[in-house]
Amino acid sequence: MEVGDLIRYKANFQPPPYDLWVGPCLVMRKYAPPDDGLWDILIPGRCTRFGTMQGTINEKNYEIEVISGAVTK
Repeated sequence: MEVGDLIRYKANFQPPPYDLWVGPCLVMRKYAPPDDGLWDILIPGRCTRFGTMQGTINEKNYEIEVISGAVTK
């Protein structure tokens, strides 16, 4: 996974039937050490008047699937 990728994810800590896939989301930033494995993402359609919300995920607690490679301008 890298900045600019479109991903979808689901939380590994959610029990069924709440372990649903969320996405597509845009990867905005990778944290520097010592916070390796943390990523900021834009989540579309999540309870804001602008239609997107920023969130942070990590590779340990979330199952992450890359939908497409880096999106460029």
